Amino acid sequence: MKIIYFHIDELARDAIVASALKKELKKRGVKLVYGNRFTTQFLSKFNVFDLAILPSLGHYTTTYPTDENLPDNIVILPSEAVGQATGTLRRMNAKYFGNDQEKSTPWHKKVKAFLLWGYSHVEPFERQYPEYLPRCTVVGHPRLDKHCLKSKESKSQNPRKKIKVGLVSRFSGINPYHGKTIYQIIYLGMRRKGIELPAYENSPDRDIEDQLYTEMIDLRLFFQIIEKIDAEKFEICMRPYPRENRFNWFELFKEFNLDVKISTWDEPFSFWLSEMDFIVSPPSTTFYDALSVGHLPICTMDIVNSRKDHVLTESDDNNQILEYVKRPKTIDELIELLSQEAPDEIHEDVKKILLGQTASDIAPQSIQNIADACIKVIDSSPPAKNKENTLALFRISSLILSYAQKLRSFFSKRGEQSANFALTLSRIRMINKLSG
Repeated sequence: MKIIYFHIDELARDAIVASALKKELKKRGVKLVYGNRFTTQFLSKFNVFDLAILPSLGHYTTTYPTDENLPDNIVILPSEAVGQATGTLRRMNAKYFGNDQEKSTPWHKKVKAFLLWGYSHVEPFERQYPEYLPRCTVVGHPRLDKHCLKSKESKSQNPRKKIKVGLVSRFSGINPYHGKTIYQIIYLGMRRKGIELPAYENSPDRDIEDQLYTEMIDLRLFFQIIEKIDAEKFEICMRPYPRENRFNWFELFKEFNLDVKISTWDEPFSFWLSEMDFIVSPPSTTFYDALSVGHLPICTMDIVNSRKDHVLTESDDNNQILEYVKRPKTIDELIELLSQEAPDEIHEDVKKILLGQTASDIAPQSIQNIADACIKVIDSSPPAKNKENTLALFRISSLILSYAQKLRSFFSKRGEQSANFALTLSRIRMINKLSG
């Protein structure tokens, strides 16, 4: 039997894709094994898989840090691949070619296949590595596949007294899941001579304080919305960013008796989105998901005028999709929007952007497209050797590590969250049940 490894980078974001793909591959007689950052480190020691799906070239270089004897069974399928700011696409390119493209050449030359979300993502290959084009396949946005979505509830189907307002947070800089202090965040994130961090590309006058300033403005606006909104009319629901410490939200809302419902941390975003009447957020790539399923998001970016003076050129704040979302100038205007009916049709230009970024015409069959591409690669490659015994050893090692991680999380103040989830047997069963 052919065996494929799938790296789940962020549980709430990527597990639904892994679940749906496992079901699709099973129909074709191919086994899919889940992995995460703790089990992926074993890939270099157990050459057991016919194919390994990783979310970026960075994961490939981290797993195989030297360019000697690189495996040729690696497929890159990004776990986040929408949005474009100025058009340089450096952040997007890094997923396929690494932050230092020249230094990473041995690795991206070895990639067996590049699975792209949208038609626009073919451009960097055409421009920089046309020889890689035969290895590129546009598959569509995986989380927009019909098996990964949950239908949006209508008021006639589920009448309720309150309007559900979903706040999508983006505060991983000031509320990181890994527990680093603000001192560490500033020290590690500030500019240094001779070191070009991707975040500061085309922003020569910006530094770490600009990143933190915009986050703190956005956070203050969230607090103002929570305090000002009519709790009798609206129910506020919070969706913490995957790389935030969600426990800090619980403690805050409990301490100040704020009436906010926090989403289940490992619930797929599409499931939570389907229950919301409105989505409110700072600039975010989640707007692509929202627009794709009929939501017209509300963005807080224009409420504080000075905020724009601190925006990084290549950040989500300059994303092309922002021209087509609601952008109120005041908190009162925002709250007023929550009482209006959202339009049924999205702008034609939005449809064009979604086509380029998510391949919206084929995205409902994205999982099938990914499976087709994987089967094609497997059929053209020699099978892995000694699979059964080596796979058993891999599974045992992975489970031991996963339960050790679960135990560490239990005694840790940060707990199990974000990419630091444990891939235990119960977690595997939960992932299996996610997709329809």
